Amino acid sequence: MKLIATAAVAGCLLAPAAAGAQEADDWEYGEDAGRKMAAAVTRYDSGHALAVQCSEKLLTVAIVGFPGPDEGEVWLEVMRPDGRADAMVWNRRPGGVLSAREGARAARTLRGGGIVRLRSAGADPAIRAAFELPATWVNLDRAIGACDRPLESARDAVPLLRGNIVGWTVADLPSSAYSSSREGTRVTAVSCLVGEDLRLHDCVDEGAMGDRRLAAALREGLTGVQVAPAEGEDAVGKVFYLESVTTTTVEYLGTVAG
Repeated sequence: MKLIATAAVAGCLLAPAAAGAQEADDWEYGEDAGRKMAAAVTRYDSGHALAVQCSEKLLTVAIVGFPGPDEGEVWLEVMRPDGRADAMVWNRRPGGVLSAREGARAARTLRGGGIVRLRSAGADPAIRAAFELPATWVNLDRAIGACDRPLESARDAVPLLRGNIVGWTVADLPSSAYSSSREGTRVTAVSCLVGEDLRLHDCVDEGAMGDRRLAAALREGLTGVQVAPAEGEDAVGKVFYLESVTTTTVEYLGTVAG
């Protein structure tokens, strides 16, 4: 889950580059240093597109071309020919856009060539699709790396929690957790495992070290928090992700001698 959702993906999907590059049979790549944005995109004659965008260190993965409601969630299964398979929440956005709730994890499932198959569980309208990904993914890795996220993670093999946490909010963090004076936007991400007692434990950083003090506060704050599984879900052993997006503005005051 994200504490603050700030990414606007649609513009990057249709125009990924201020300065663009595309290798032979690789993802399209573009970046805009002034806007602190980088993106990798692959498009299809059907009108669909897959896009991985890093903006202000926030990594967003989106799929364009699946008309449906402008809001809500879809539980989407993603299958790769090398045996990798995952199931995760995608948020519906206006214009037929699906946006992955766990951006870094979703981006890593797209690494590698061959077919990616998508299948929704209980969605209306249903989603069934297969896309041939580019044979190389150097530019995809560039977009992931622009957000300081690892290209591999052992927790990608751990099933995602479908439910949510209860009895804890970011408001429970002490004000000292946000004491950074460094100006700019920072993304701090952690993940925790669900124990036998349905409480979170083994919380670790997820690569985007926006604020070390905030990361430590999130790990400590989430440890022991209770989980409410989705209906019929066996939550034990699953992984829960949380991202915090914070922006600090520093005002400079001065005097002018006259």
